[in-house]
Amino acid sequence: MRKRLSWGAALSLMIIVVAVTVCVTMLIAMRRFNTQVNELNNRQAMYNYIADVDNAVRQNYYGTIDEEVLRRSLAQGQVKGIGDKYARYLTTEEYNAQAVALSGQSTGFGIAVVQNDSGQVVLSEVQPGSTAYSAGLQKGDVVMALNKTALGEEPLKTVEDALESAASVILTIRRADKETAFELSSAAYARECVESELNGTVGYLRIKSITDVTPDQVLSAYTSLKEQGAATLVLDLRNVNGGATEATKNILSLLLPHGLYGYYVDKDGTAELRAENTAQLDIPTAVLVNKTTAGEAELIAATLRQAGNAVLVGDVTAGRSMVQESFALASDNSALYLTVGEFLLLDKRGWEGVGLTPDVVASLTEEQETALELLPKEADVQYRAALAKLSMMSEQGGTTTTTTTATTTATSADVTTDVTTETTLAE
Repeated sequence: MRKRLSWGAALSLMIIVVAVTVCVTMLIAMRRFNTQVNELNNRQAMYNYIADVDNAVRQNYYGTIDEEVLRRSLAQGQVKGIGDKYARYLTTEEYNAQAVALSGQSTGFGIAVVQNDSGQVVLSEVQPGSTAYSAGLQKGDVVMALNKTALGEEPLKTVEDALESAASVILTIRRADKETAFELSSAAYARECVESELNGTVGYLRIKSITDVTPDQVLSAYTSLKEQGAATLVLDLRNVNGGATEATKNILSLLLPHGLYGYYVDKDGTAELRAENTAQLDIPTAVLVNKTTAGEAELIAATLRQAGNAVLVGDVTAGRSMVQESFALASDNSALYLTVGEFLLLDKRGWEGVGLTPDVVASLTEEQETALELLPKEADVQYRAALAKLSMMSEQGGTTTTTTTATTTATSADVTTDVTTETTLAE
């Protein structure tokens, strides 16, 4: 027999529910209010302390105060005091340069240099569209003189400093035993953030930097490689030390299957990271990583492996899953670079301070790492290990989970790689 609830009982129940809801809401509001009051009190105490220090200095210091240096030191002290190992103060010039770089644009000569085993300064990169590219400079050119003067005892630093700060330079270049002087001017150009090539049926796609324009360049390069007949892919993320966070998410939306692939946690809570799946990486892939693969580049590597799309080859990565952003200061457009959150994978774990351990561990010598930009692929142990792994994956029909131990000895004259692999495959 069913019992009917009287109007009085129903009304009492409704009142209780409303009362509980109001109490819970008031409790949450009070906690937020108390937190805000504490923050306000702490902030006021800090302002008072800074004022006390400033008054003591101005009233008693025997000397002239450089206001610009004082303000900069104040900002640097604040950043240092929060205990964020990644935080730093950016001058106006540094912040502007960072913003330009992340946009995919750059200003300069379009040249990168390294020092080879013989101590010579060699062009390791010439950006298309730059003044150096237009003048005819090429990767591998040897710099013999700067502004018609020999390079001296620190040749690499001498050239790097000039390329970073000068408005114009004269580089004397040796190519095929012939020396030529090139007069170059600094100018704006669009960065080439991705390079690619096809070797047989193996596509090679290298991400050099993660900027606002990188996702479009990745899509274009990957599509082109597939159209040319790439059956496997080597994705090179070596020496990519972070980059633009939104651009990274866009790259992953291109390469990952549709759906959830991780989380982003900040002071406001946890947000899901999802791929929109517009291209999707659908051929066996080996991702090259090394000790300087960090941050957003590690997220790309980790999530591709997590999805079963790729294996990692190379060295244990840098270990930075924390995310940083720059915040401009209105007074002079300088900025504070601060940690604002952390990337987590589907298991709610990050890789901060630990890094990603490759499925195939293969290491270059210190000299090879330094001159990686000039290292031929036939001498690149990590690239060769990636090819061997891709060949194995193609023969076995695919991969989702791989546990590999590898020992690698590499020299400029001889390369020996011994790899032992235990693999779980998904057909």
